[in-house]
Amino acid sequence: MQEPRNRTDLTVFKKNIGKLEKIASNIAEKIYSHLLGTEKETIIAYYRQGYLPASITYWVTATLNKEKNITMGEAGTLAYYLLVYREAGTSILYTTTPHSPSTIHFLQAAKLTGYKVLLVTIDPLDERIRDILAPYSPIYIRSSDELEAAIIMSFAAFSATTKLSKELLGRRGRRLYEHSKEGFTVILDELIHKYNSVLQQILRAEQIRVTSTKLLEPASLFFVETLRRLDKTAYYEPIDFITGPGVILLLSTSVEDYLIKERRFKLNLTGSKIIEISLNTDPLEAQIYISLLAYFLQYYWKHRRE
Repeated sequence: MQEPRNRTDLTVFKKNIGKLEKIASNIAEKIYSHLLGTEKETIIAYYRQGYLPASITYWVTATLNKEKNITMGEAGTLAYYLLVYREAGTSILYTTTPHSPSTIHFLQAAKLTGYKVLLVTIDPLDERIRDILAPYSPIYIRSSDELEAAIIMSFAAFSATTKLSKELLGRRGRRLYEHSKEGFTVILDELIHKYNSVLQQILRAEQIRVTSTKLLEPASLFFVETLRRLDKTAYYEPIDFITGPGVILLLSTSVEDYLIKERRFKLNLTGSKIIEISLNTDPLEAQIYISLLAYFLQYYWKHRRE
């Protein structure tokens, strides 16, 4: 197998990501407008691959905007155990399965309790489902691929939340907003080149456990789904529970190094083979970088087998 560094591969991949960013820019404005209200109570719900954009929405807002009381959780869990006990506010649901019971139940519960609801999901195509979702301000993404839809949602979530927070927390808020305006296509050459050898190790492994700190859990689960599409045996384990031996993909940021150091040492003692992606970037951007690396692997694998 050739290495994933072919210039044609990367050029085509960049064009594809550029298209996804353009789609996301329109969605971002709608998310921005929805979150712009004065309500202090904000609930971010997710289902399946909606976990990634929901997490980005949550962490950017929670970190930069101390005035917001923000909660994130799985849609069905929030519907049963939280919505009925909170004062009405703003809610967003990111889901890649618009027909799921968790999706429908959360939307109905949020509406009944007076929440201002925005739904971001894949176009269900089925007119019966579209009729059910119509009252919830749906934003439909025309994609049949859950991972592609999650990437689009994540771009949109990052753009919207950094725009809302650009004047907060000093330089950090403005820097993140500038990065969102530049987009992520501009960093793909550097990103793929830097982690090319790591991607090669991942491709050679047949069975991989993925682990990370809680912040990167959504991106880790995105990576797991990608690896399964590459015919790998892959699953996620939280870093505090993972044990060796075996092949372990460890995802982290340089900010988390003090948390990772001890775990890495203990895993090495078990004879584990550790493949590590440690990003020297703002943790609020790290999930998008990791998902782009995973998405490139899927793209490369698919086109090499055609």
